[in-house]
Amino acid sequence: MQNVDHARDEMARLDGKVSGRVSIGMITSAAQSTLAASTARIAAKYPEIQLLVCEGYTETLMEWVVAGQLDIAIVNKPPGKTLLTSHHILNEEMILVRSPNRTVKLPKTVAYGQLEKLDVVVPSRRHGLRRILDSVAAESGFSLKPRLEIDTLSAICEVVAATDMVTVLPGIAVHDALATGKLEVHRLRKPAIARTVTWVTHPRRIVSAAMSAVIDVISEDLRTAAKSAARFASGR
Repeated sequence: MQNVDHARDEMARLDGKVSGRVSIGMITSAAQSTLAASTARIAAKYPEIQLLVCEGYTETLMEWVVAGQLDIAIVNKPPGKTLLTSHHILNEEMILVRSPNRTVKLPKTVAYGQLEKLDVVVPSRRHGLRRILDSVAAESGFSLKPRLEIDTLSAICEVVAATDMVTVLPGIAVHDALATGKLEVHRLRKPAIARTVTWVTHPRRIVSAAMSAVIDVISEDLRTAAKSAARFASGR
């Protein structure tokens, strides 16, 4: 029935209109950074598209795509194989951020193993970003023992800005706080950490013109935000 609806939308496209209902799920780090701007652009450019957006964890969003509850999900690329069709959006460096008003100094580049000695606030183990951090910590020979675990990324930024704690997040998740000087950035090395953001669809579902239009706008905005955040990390 959903494919019939999409076919009807494609026929409407013959009249020069991109229309239809698109349901999309986004991981918080992506939604928090560009969702407001992206949805405003979509509404202005494609007034015939009815858009539904929700936030969630990578695994949950992928389950909803499998079940047909979502057309598209923007997620952290999961390890191993998946039943869904995956499309690359961006690779993004993860960075250490802290308040610029702390007395304890850190070098511009911090070894990842140094996190073992710092007060760290990060998402819980339900969160895809935390799984990346734990995996790299294990490969580096230590266990990440955070002082606080908070799944709301905006709350993590507020805590870090007001305390001596540090966090490790993707650049797009802290872009606004870096731009206003609320947080300062330190690059991670030994090793550097990156995450891959993809959008996934069900292999048996038709990607309609409306779905393509929505994901094109959101992907472009995410890449722009990631490039801007990378300039802060590189000091340019």
